[in-house]
Amino acid sequence: MKLPWNSYKKKIEELEQEIESLKEEKHSLKERLDAESERRSRLATKKQEAEKKLKKTRQRLEETETKEEGKDRSGEDREWEDLEFNEARKILEALASVKSPGRNLVELESRSGVSDMQDVKGLKNSLNRSQYEKVRDLERFVAFFGCEGLFETVIKCRPFTETRWSLDDSFSVKIMEFMEERKHWALVSANRTRIFEEKNGDYSAVEEIQNRVEKKQKKGGYSQDRFERKREQQIQRHIDETEEALEDLENVKILGDRRLCEDLDGEYLGGFDSSRKAGPSLFYRFRRLVE
Repeated sequence: MKLPWNSYKKKIEELEQEIESLKEEKHSLKERLDAESERRSRLATKKQEAEKKLKKTRQRLEETETKEEGKDRSGEDREWEDLEFNEARKILEALASVKSPGRNLVELESRSGVSDMQDVKGLKNSLNRSQYEKVRDLERFVAFFGCEGLFETVIKCRPFTETRWSLDDSFSVKIMEFMEERKHWALVSANRTRIFEEKNGDYSAVEEIQNRVEKKQKKGGYSQDRFERKREQQIQRHIDETEEALEDLENVKILGDRRLCEDLDGEYLGGFDSSRKAGPSLFYRFRRLVE
């Protein structure tokens, strides 16, 4: 005869085993939870550190935003003389009047460098070694070389030139065609954008867009995340208003931090120094190589 308490005893043993198994599973889950909590804590610390670095980087960006963003480093070991717009125009006009009895005048325009020009070998053969060394590593420039080294003029500028060279009895000075176009310049920063109309050095203000953008987080204010989100929203609102202001303008040239300008309609030509007076000298940024 099968006694009922035997089955009860077996059931108790099964339940005790199940309890032990659940205890082990609970302990394992607790260990995993503790590990996850520790991982989350480490991630939170890393996130805070990354946010601090981001904040410092943005502050440095704002401080250097006024400097020419994307400025090429070529030729920095040489001496360059800043040219006012009218000074540069007089030099270019003089070069446009030069005539030679033979095809021995070399003219170069470059956005990205001599190596990107067609027939570099022909260019080397048209210049002497000293002349070629003057321009070999340069970007964003125009250069004019006279016969037998009679004169040499190298001018750095915004990247609105083509990349080409020519050998002829006169200089075409095509950069002056750009200067004589009617165009709009937009000087864009995170909270202030100024728009000007300019043609051959004559310019006038068209519009100014200004918005409040917080630079520092106030003590006891938003969390870092909320502060950064709010600040990005303020900047985006300013860029949206700038985009709207540029919609109906033609031949727009944009200066400012590339990150702010990348979605704006117009040709991006680099950064600008906000400590300098707005005007053609700032727009074109002409500099002449000092011999």
